[in-house]
Amino acid sequence: MKEAANKNKKEVAHMVKDWLEEEGLAIEYLDDEDTDVKCVIIKDNIILNIGFLKASKDSLIVSGKVGIQLYEQDMQELAKIKRDSLYDLETVFLQMNLDFTIDNTGSSDKDVSISDIQIQKTIFFDGLTKDRLFDIMVSIFNCMNVVRMKFNLLGMNKSV
Repeated sequence: MKEAANKNKKEVAHMVKDWLEEEGLAIEYLDDEDTDVKCVIIKDNIILNIGFLKASKDSLIVSGKVGIQLYEQDMQELAKIKRDSLYDLETVFLQMNLDFTIDNTGSSDKDVSISDIQIQKTIFFDGLTKDRLFDIMVSIFNCMNVVRMKFNLLGMNKSV
């Protein structure tokens, strides 16, 4: 087992890259002023980011968000829903021990779009294993699928 606790950020980033490639995931690296290394994995229109923040010397953040595709079948996902409709989603995120943000600063106080929701988890190097990284990635991916289903369901109910 590779030990991440005794490695520096660059070594851990390389180790994570190797793990992702071993599992056949297509990764893309992005420049970001807040991170030393940021890689993106896109699967089924869900964007997973793995970032090594400049402000932290011994952690990485895995975050997920639903991407926006302007296909006709996705138009219901773009619809706004009421903030209080998200209570059950928030409960799921908390039960999964995931952090989340719902940023609706650009819209009315009560309306939220699917792109306003982001889920994340911080992993410190002393607890980083391949299993834990992928477990968190799968949890975030599954939660984002639940978000997408909720928006689809609420979109269908509006049109009935």
